Amino acid sequence: MSKVERCYRCGKRYRGTESHLDTWNVEYIMGILIGRVCPDCQSPEENAEAEIDMVLEDHSGAEEIIFDPADDDELRQITRRLMESYKTPEALRHAANRLEAACQRDDAKLMVLIARHVARHMDRVIEERR
Repeated sequence: MSKVERCYRCGKRYRGTESHLDTWNVEYIMGILIGRVCPDCQSPEENAEAEIDMVLEDHSGAEEIIFDPADDDELRQITRRLMESYKTPEALRHAANRLEAACQRDDAKLMVLIARHVARHMDRVIEERR
């Protein structure tokens, strides 16, 4: 029997019907799957962002980030992606805080540690340029 999916915010059951496919969102933070979000829990901004993303972004290759922290090349790629995606250390720390609050899985905890380390590095680079 498959696991019942629920809204990660309120616990409402996701049924996978046509209407649910059109109204429920899937939330990722820094490439880590957080969970499904029902329409009642979505802010108008989140709903609008999801609609815009659906139209503008290519989701054919979208997948959750899964990595081996012992692989230096993967770690460098993740570091580069974080620095490209979050232009300031403050924005990166904010995303790390959101991820930490939303998910307690080991992969999320590791990503939070990496993000905070990268943010500290970004701070040092900014300081050196002053």
